[in-house]
Amino acid sequence: MGALAGLVFPFRRLAVWLGVLVAIVGVLVVGIATLLVVPSLKDTLVKDRLREVEKSGHESLQPPNNPRFQFANAANVAAYESSSGYQVAVLEALDPTELVQVGGSLSGGSGDTVARTALRTGTNQRAIVATGERYYAEYAVVAHDPRTNQQYILLFGAPLTDIAHTVETVKQRLLVAVAIALPLAWLVGAAAALALASRIRRLERAAARIAAGDFARPVIDGGRDEVAELAGAFDDMRVRLERTDRARRDFIASASHELRTPIFALGGFLELLEDEADPAEQRDYIATMRDQVRRLTRLATDLLDLSRLDAGATLASDDVGLAGIAETAASDFAAAAERRGATISVSSDDVVALGDETRIGQICRVLVDNALRHNPPGVHIWIACAARGGRAILRVADDGPEIVEAARERLFDRFYRGQGSSEGSGLGLAIARELAARMGGSLELVAAPEGKAFDVSLPLAPADGAPPAAVPPAPVRTA
Repeated sequence: MGALAGLVFPFRRLAVWLGVLVAIVGVLVVGIATLLVVPSLKDTLVKDRLREVEKSGHESLQPPNNPRFQFANAANVAAYESSSGYQVAVLEALDPTELVQVGGSLSGGSGDTVARTALRTGTNQRAIVATGERYYAEYAVVAHDPRTNQQYILLFGAPLTDIAHTVETVKQRLLVAVAIALPLAWLVGAAAALALASRIRRLERAAARIAAGDFARPVIDGGRDEVAELAGAFDDMRVRLERTDRARRDFIASASHELRTPIFALGGFLELLEDEADPAEQRDYIATMRDQVRRLTRLATDLLDLSRLDAGATLASDDVGLAGIAETAASDFAAAAERRGATISVSSDDVVALGDETRIGQICRVLVDNALRHNPPGVHIWIACAARGGRAILRVADDGPEIVEAARERLFDRFYRGQGSSEGSGLGLAIARELAARMGGSLELVAAPEGKAFDVSLPLAPADGAPPAAVPPAPVRTA
């Protein structure tokens, strides 16, 4: 079993497989060249030789070059063969089917099929003759002696054995070149594959580090190809996971702290309640414990909302009338506002937004609740709804003190409650902004004529063509 694994293991390496692939490609290239290029090369050379023989024969028969060449002049024939390098057979026609060679060095002309075809048809012929040891490009010309009215066949021939030898030499040298090039190609492919595999192994080790929670070391690759792009994607993932992990740790720490405070307070008041005999003090303790329970309930609800949002909870996208949302929020907080000496007013157009009605109502309640909790008693709060720039705007404003610049930067952070604030969990605005974003909108702190305002921007539902109205300004509070 170990020996078999030793044999199989090398072929599990990328370098080996890429080297083998390069060798296979080389073999395919050579095979294609041998099957297509070499035969076509031979055919092209043979055809060129045949055209050259025909051209040379034509030129030799044209006056004033050799005016007596066609009449079996031995000197002219010898001169032609010497200058052209081709051979000639001068054949005299004894009858329509018989030829006799009367000149030239091209042997076997009287029985040549090309010459006999020219004699039989009375037209010039050319062909490749390959019979036995005879392998020639031949051109036969029909000629007449006007003095004797004798018919001749002039057969021009050029041997093709040199072409066959040349093609065979090319094939042999090609095979030798392949025998040398294939191992080199395999080595080059293996070296390139090793370099690529080493880069991939670095990415593998980086992925293992990230999976183990080590986000400190960046993922770096010096190339400029797809592997480098993959390394960049890995590093982006590392950065995002590092941020997510840090946020998770901070969230757990903050949530634990927020939960621990009311739990410890409840435990302390329970101990005091056991030892307290005064009914008035007991009622005070119970009221304080009730406040802590409400705080725990609110915090648990906020944490549940955050967990659902982080898990990718989907929200509805329906037509929602913002005027009804505003009126409902004002009604829900009427009693709380009265206890704090605050007033809530609504100034709303008939605006319809696209979103989740329950979640839009939650955002509005968070903003009104914050305005009540984080302002002095007697604050005036107003809720306005209108359309602007193709968006539905829900504004919750108050005439309380403005938020300092340092607090604005962290206003929407989770568990941030502002300096000196002891109410709430610090999750309301973070949840509200996340909900608005999930519905394709936004939540921003904006300037107001006096005090401060929060604008919830949501997609505007398709209207009947009425022009959008501007968000009404915050009314000035009168004494």
